[in-house]
This record gives sequence, structure tokens and C-alpha cells, in this order.
Amino acid sequence: MPVDFAPLLAQGHAAGPLQRIAQRAQRLGVAPARALLASGLVSPASHALALAQRWQGPVLPVIPALAPDIPLASLGAGMARLADGRWLLSAEADHIGNLLQLPPEHLSGHLVVIPSRDFQSAVREALAARIADEASESLPRHRPALSIRTGANRVQLALAVMLTVALPAAFLEPSGIVLGVGLFACALLFVAAILLHLTLLAEPVPQAPRAPDVPDAALPRYGVLVPLYNEARIVPKLLAALGRLDYPPEKLDIRICVEQDDATTRAALGAAALPNWMQVVVVPAGRPRTKPRALNAGLIGMVAEFVAVYDAEDDPDPRQLRDAVALFRCFDGRIACLQAHLAIDNSDESWLSRLFAMEYAALFEVLKPALARNDLPVPLGGTSNHFRLGVLRQLGGWDAWNVTEDADLGIRIARAGYRVADLPSLTYEEAPVGLGAWLGQRRRWLKGWMQTLITHSRSPLRTARELGPAGALALLTTVGGTVIGTLGFPVLSGSFALRLGDMTALGAGGPLSWLTDAVAVLVFLLGTCMMALPIALGLYRRRMLVLLPWIVLLPVYAVLASLAAWQALVELLWRPFHWEKTEHGLARKSRLRPVPGGRRPT
Repeated sequence: MPVDFAPLLAQGHAAGPLQRIAQRAQRLGVAPARALLASGLVSPASHALALAQRWQGPVLPVIPALAPDIPLASLGAGMARLADGRWLLSAEADHIGNLLQLPPEHLSGHLVVIPSRDFQSAVREALAARIADEASESLPRHRPALSIRTGANRVQLALAVMLTVALPAAFLEPSGIVLGVGLFACALLFVAAILLHLTLLAEPVPQAPRAPDVPDAALPRYGVLVPLYNEARIVPKLLAALGRLDYPPEKLDIRICVEQDDATTRAALGAAALPNWMQVVVVPAGRPRTKPRALNAGLIGMVAEFVAVYDAEDDPDPRQLRDAVALFRCFDGRIACLQAHLAIDNSDESWLSRLFAMEYAALFEVLKPALARNDLPVPLGGTSNHFRLGVLRQLGGWDAWNVTEDADLGIRIARAGYRVADLPSLTYEEAPVGLGAWLGQRRRWLKGWMQTLITHSRSPLRTARELGPAGALALLTTVGGTVIGTLGFPVLSGSFALRLGDMTALGAGGPLSWLTDAVAVLVFLLGTCMMALPIALGLYRRRMLVLLPWIVLLPVYAVLASLAAWQALVELLWRPFHWEKTEHGLARKSRLRPVPGGRRPT
């Protein structure tokens, strides 16, 4: 019987159940207290009371004031000094066993023991100002060149002014030479992006052997961050999905991060019976009000080897954490992140959700895995990312000021010399139901891609040196090509349509006109292939070819994306750090049907 259970035995708890819990703790390699509370045999309050009585500590209705200079590391250590000189101790602190081996009189009167959740809440409340500052300003303060917080530099601003002046002049210039040169330059970028994507498509997908399962005893601690804001409607679905995760609860630390003023979501979570391995982290007030800031706040004090990020509407495969550990164990330390596959649950909701599902199939079944296999920068998807926690902290966490923090972090991972690998495990998401919600989400995404492009083009030579020639080209064509392509789609397609309207004009004029027309035709043909082929291949791999006829609406989808891009550009100038929230839990249809064991068809 471990010494951790001596206070419970002294209170009269039966030895048999405690012995079984102790054996499970030993088998899993976890602290006995974690196994005890995961079992539900005693409540966190009863456990804390037993420890307090062991050390003759008080059972207080109000937690005493903490010392003003306690460090942020107190959250991970489970101990914090009180203003009166005593110590506030979490009943689940890893060193409880060591303290219990000391004679009780040595610690009598020096400790105030409280349940882990109460400890976390008390310390976070006391450190709210420092947590808010750390979550928002850590990356801009220590690595300003890697944060969008400082905005564009002087060279970038000068180029933006020149383009702003040159664009209207190009349309008004009678000879059309300036406009032709500009269109030709943009077209070359599109051709490079198209050729890169088509090259990735042509590469055969290797049949990698399944990573061997890791036994429970060898599984590490795993953290999960779930940022929520105004998501009371979806809390029951979220908790059900998290509860289906097939992982020893003693080794889980699931943190649901909720903004301080989000009373409805906090009330919904408060009404739910959260298991001991889930906790609500209140994100202190501050700016910017963004998902990455909430993630940074939740990350403080986490003790784990790996950490995953899920969104409110996510329904991951129950084995996803196990599969991630198995895959991480197959790689060396250069693999900093695994990107799981995202699929759309409500693909039959509307024509827009069908196109959204087709886009996701292309991204997560074809393009992102191909970038990862070729050791190229991978703009991450916003959810189901699995990180080595140590590397994530080394990189400075997320940029709280970038509204598409996932894509930015993927580029920073590559610039630091690490890699992203593909995790062939599905997470189902909900597509925006209406056009307004879709435009809002796409507007935020594209604004974040613009921010990412600004951040990593401040010092282009340094970025190219860190990424290498192939990586720099991939960054230019994926991030730069996405931004310029969505902005330039109306201009390029309109210009090409006008030329096609008068077939005799094609190739007429000087060499520049002929070259521009030739490139325009090439862009049109290759661009059509680039739009259609990844989607067709992705639908085939995901066994959703029934959606293929909807591919005829891709030009409409591209027009809507371009509209969102121009709105994003205006918003980038007007309110660059505004986070446009996408409401979830509105879908009326689902292509999924629950099956025994909580599994989902793939």
C-alpha cells in the first residue's frame, strides 16, 4: 500500500479497493493520487480533507491570500506560497508521496491542502494579470520578428504604398504595358503554385506500416486544449466526444479554456459533471480576444509530453491520442507536430457545406500530407494538431495576434528546423451552415494568411535561408499563392474572359501581349486541373465520390473566396486583430451514425 493512501486508511476506508487502485497506479506508472481520483472511489474534497488532517492543517471555507511574488511555475508544481508564509498544496501534486514520508509533525501547520481544481483556480486568479500578459505578449516580447504584433516593416509598407498607387495607374495607362507586366508577374506565381501542387499530386503515396501500439504503461501524459467562446449550445456534444477518447484518464489533462466574461459557456460547463481529468481554465480578460491567446493561457502550467488542440465542434477518432503517441515514437525529435485529417460531418447540409467538404478532402487527404512527406512547410489546420510540448514551448507557443495561428505556427516550425508529419486519423467537424457564417470564417482565415505572409516576408533572405530553396518556394506558392490568388481571381479571370470574348485579340500586339496571353491560357488550363484534381483524388481517398458532380460549382466557390479575401484585406487595415467568431452547433444534418463503442465510420 503506498504511503499516499495512509490518510485514507486512517479515516477508515477499506484496504481492498485502495490496494487495487495502488496496483493500477503502479502498472501505469502514475502517482497513486491520480489513479485514486480517476477511479471515483473518493471525491477530490474527501481526498484533500484526509491529507489536511494528516498534517493537522485547517479546512478553510475561503482560500487564504497568496504571496504576491509567486511564479507562474507554481501552477505546474502544485505548490504556492501563501502571504502568511504557509504553503498552499494541491492534493494531486506529484511530490505528495515524498511529503507523506516525512514525520507529520515536521509539516504540521505549514500546509493548506485543497483539491487540484481549487488550487488551479486560486493560483490562476491570483496570477491573472501575469497570465494575461504571458499569453498575449510572450512571443512579441522575446521574438518580435516572428509575431504579427509589430505589423509590417518599412520596406513592406513602402511596397504596399507603391502597389496602391501603381494598380489604378496600370488600369488607366493607355498602352496596357504596365497592367500586362503586373498580370504576367502574378501569373508566373500562379504557374509555380500550380506546378508544385500538381507535382505533389503525381507522387505515389507510400503505404506506411501501422505504428505498433504503445502499451498503457508506456503511454506518456497527454494534454488537450479546447478553447471555447459562446459555445454553451455545443458543450454536451463536446464533452461526449472528449469522453470517448481511448486513453488512460490518469494520464490525461484536458483543459477547456473559456473567456472570463463568457458566463453562458461557463455555466453550461459548471452544470456538467466533469471527470477529474478535465478542468475549466478561465482565460483572464485582455487583448487580443483570440483563440491563440486562450491556447497560450491554457498551456501555462501544463505537465505533459504531448499536447493536442481540438475545437468546440470536433469529434476525433477515439484512438487518435494513442495513434499520435505511436507515430511520435517512430520518429526522431525533428517531428514537432502531427496533423490529423479533418472531415466535414454535415456535408449534406447545403451546396456550400458540400463544397466545404470537398475542399477539406483535397487539403487533408492530398495536399497537406504531400507537403509533410516532402519535408516542406505545412500550414497547419486549426485543430487536431498534436505537438511535442517541449518544442512548442521552445517555439514560443502560438502568436496571439495572428488570427490564423495554425498556418503561422506551421511555418515557424519549419523555420526552426523541425517538421510536421501526417497523422492518418480522422476528426469530424461542422461546416458553417449559412453563407454569412462561411464568409466570416473565410474572411478571418484569409486575413490570418495575409498576416502570416507579412510576418515571414519581413526578412525574405533569412526566411529563405532557414527554409531552404524548396521550402521557400513552397511558402511562396502556398501562402503567397493563396493570398494573391484569391485577391487576383476576379482580375485575372475577368481579363482572360475579355480576351476570349474576342479570339482575334489573343496573341495580337507585341511580344509582351503574346507572352501574357500564353501564360493566361496556361494558368487557365493548369488552374482548372489544380482545382479539380486534388478534390477528385481527395474524394476518392475519403470514399466520397458521390460529391464529385458538385465540382461544377467550384468557380462560384472561388468567387466567394475572392470576395472574402478583399473583405479580409480591408479588415486587415481597419481592425487587424479582430477575431470573427464562427458559431457552432447549428447543423441540422450529419452523415455520421453512432456505432458501438463510440466509433465513427471512416
